Amino acid sequence: NQVEASKENLMNREILSQVKTGITQNLSMGKNEFVVKLKPEGLGEITVKLVETGGKMALSIMTSNAHVASLLNNNISELQNS
Repeated sequence: NQVEASKENLMNREILSQVKTGITQNLSMGKNEFVVKLKPEGLGEITVKLVETGGKMALSIMTSNAHVASLLNNNISELQNS
């Protein structure tokens, strides 16, 4: 059903937007570990850690929701570019 697919796509875009905004805002405040609560509440939260290993910085993202984890994995290049 195209209407359902369109609604899901819109929701996924909103989730990605919340994740990108949350990460950007917290990193700009100098935080290297923080939690972003997603809306609606059923989406849970993500825990983000900025880790330095071997002179390189890596961003670790853990989610409490399987759908959000899958969405982030499928859109990792979009997150890397933000």
